[in-house]
Amino acid sequence: MKPYNRKIIISIGLLFSIISCSMSSPPTVKTPGYTVLSQGQQSGFTLQKTLLLENAGEFSELWAIHTGGSKTPVPIINFKNTIVVANFLGEQSTGGYSITVDSVVTTAKYTQVTFTTHRPIPGSMRTMQITQPYIMIKLDKTKQPIYFEYNREY
Repeated sequence: MKPYNRKIIISIGLLFSIISCSMSSPPTVKTPGYTVLSQGQQSGFTLQKTLLLENAGEFSELWAIHTGGSKTPVPIINFKNTIVVANFLGEQSTGGYSITVDSVVTTAKYTQVTFTTHRPIPGSMRTMQITQPYIMIKLDKTKQPIYFEYNREY
């Protein structure tokens, strides 16, 4: 190999090294903790909807609808540093439906909550009962936008 080819190859290698070092690092991703407040198959809230609750009044109203006015006490939430995300699948004609939280990820620009809805396999055995699958979680309050992602599983 000629000496000037070697110098060109070394120069190109150094150039790529410098460029790769000066590129900004990927955004920091944090996986905050979340707590499941309530999850199940029966709810007085029969609509398919995801709700973001930021104060005790909103949460108390939803809890009253969800529990059908029963004497079930409202969970105590400190809304100064916590929010509640409630995801309802709506009314289903049979059992076998559920919803779970797969992940909660926070970056410098947003927070993303990923849910998976589980549906019964077509033709499978299931209870013949009307259900209203739901999940309610609490997470740390953020000023960033919160996005929801949905996956579906059979």
